[in-house]
Amino acid sequence: MATIEGWLATEPQLTPLTILGRLIEQCPGQFGPPQASTVQRLLNALRIKAAEQIMVSALPPNSTPSHLPTGIVDGSGYGGYPSGQSRLA
Repeated sequence: MATIEGWLATEPQLTPLTILGRLIEQCPGQFGPPQASTVQRLLNALRIKAAEQIMVSALPPNSTPSHLPTGIVDGSGYGGYPSGQSRLA
C-alpha cells in the first residue's frame, strides 16, 4: 500500500495497468494479470480518499456539521417510501 501511495504521490496520472506492471516487476510470483481488477478498485478508492481530503482541506474551519454522517452513502439505511405513497406519486 505504502509503495503504491508513494508512486501516486509523485505520479498521480498512473493507470492501474502501470501500477500492476510495477508490482509484477517487484514481486513476480505474487502479482499477475488476475490482480488487475483488484488494483483498479484500490486505485479508485485511493483517488476518492485523496479527493475527499482535498475537499475537506478547502473548507473553512468548523464548517462541517458534526451531526451529519461521514463516508460513502450507499442507501443501506433507506427505509422505503412513507406509507400511502408510491414511487410514482
